[in-house]
Amino acid sequence: MKVKKTLSNWLTTRYKLIIRNEESLEEKKQIPYTYSIVIFIATLFSGLVFTLGFFTSQKFFSESTLTTDNGAEFVRSVKTLNQKIDSISSQVQGREFFIKNFRNVVGGKVKYFNNEDSAKSKIPVIRKVSDSINPDYIDPNDKLLREEFEGSSGNPLMGGQGIKSLKSLYLFAPLKGVISKKYNPRQQNYGVDIVSTHGSTVSSIADGTIIMTSWTSDKGYVVAIQHQSNLISVYTHCATLFQNKRVGSFLKAGEAVALLGKNSKNKPFLHFELWYKGTPVNPEAFVSF
Repeated sequence: MKVKKTLSNWLTTRYKLIIRNEESLEEKKQIPYTYSIVIFIATLFSGLVFTLGFFTSQKFFSESTLTTDNGAEFVRSVKTLNQKIDSISSQVQGREFFIKNFRNVVGGKVKYFNNEDSAKSKIPVIRKVSDSINPDYIDPNDKLLREEFEGSSGNPLMGGQGIKSLKSLYLFAPLKGVISKKYNPRQQNYGVDIVSTHGSTVSSIADGTIIMTSWTSDKGYVVAIQHQSNLISVYTHCATLFQNKRVGSFLKAGEAVALLGKNSKNKPFLHFELWYKGTPVNPEAFVSF
């Protein structure tokens, strides 16, 4: 009984909170209270905070974007995005590999195997036997194939449809001048040499995008432009590239790319090549110089 009476007295004993001015000690306000009232208000406030927090969290999780259905859709979207990134990465790597090999071909850095190399590396070499073939004993089908091959400018990869698609394109002359050296793939000359005045303007033969620019001491600036129909044009022995012409720049047909330079013998000429689907073709067959 004494404990209950003491607790009851403690809860019901009335107190008064007096608020005074700190400097003048003037009484401003009196607030009567008991411990029971304080406990009631604290409990009510805690319950209100808990209730608001509970309903807010329920609403947040019910309307979250990461529900069961949306979560599965999100995972599918991430997988699709990863696949696209992998595809783009593969395309970029393939393009870099192609440009690297193309740069080696243009720069004359292609390595050919000889008999000694094949003996060391155990790589079989196809020996040249054409000099010992008697034309009178050539099979008719083989002869027809040879004539078709020679009629396609020595390019076995250039079919009739490919030649027709190229001839349907209107290609500008890259430079005004005179051809001093003709296309001869058997001597590893995959283009033509055009003699002109030093400093003449070198122009793009058609609309396209620059895919390579390089410089060497013996060939000067080299520019490669990708056109439609899997056609690439290459311009070698340029003295100067125009400032705004870089890899990725889009060019219109006849737009100036560079200025003509000189070779090691101080002769101003442009070495011009055309490549169709990775195969060199005779520029004179498609461009009027």
